[in-house]
This record gives sequence, structure tokens and C-alpha cells, in this order.
Amino acid sequence: HTNEVLCLLGDNWFSMRTAESAKGVIKRRKAMTTEQKQTLEVQAQRIKASLGMAQDLSRADGATATTTEDGFIEIMEPLGEEDDEDQPS
Repeated sequence: HTNEVLCLLGDNWFSMRTAESAKGVIKRRKAMTTEQKQTLEVQAQRIKASLGMAQDLSRADGATATTTEDGFIEIMEPLGEEDDEDQPS
């Protein structure tokens, strides 16, 4: 049995496979991993674009946006005259 290798099938399940069969398993896993990576890269680009739009909108109103150590964005907007009238005295 020199041509057999122990192959992880998933979820801690193993099987003895021939080297050629194991190559097929590796090829399929590589394709699946590449596809998942591409999907995550697209999602990351969308999130970055949304973040940029939020920062641009906050600056347009005279607001300031800062990023905290935790990665959150804190937006501070100035009070206008109409906002002062809404406050109870």
C-alpha cells in the first residue's frame, strides 16, 4: 500500500486514498478556497466603498468622523440653530 495516503474528507473524517485520488481532493479544495477568497475580496471592496461614502457624507455637513481603536467610526455633528430650539430650557 505504498500508493495510499490518509486524506481528510472533512469534519474530522479521514479515508485512505490513492495518491491520484488525493490529488483530486486537493484540486477541488483549492478551487473552492480560491472562489471563497474572491467572494470575500468583493465583499471587502463593497464595505470599503460604503465606509468611504459615509465619511464623505459626514464631512459635507460639517461633521467630523474619527476612527476609534476598535475600528468604529465616531461621527460628531455640530448643533444648528434649529437644534437649539428643540432643547428644553
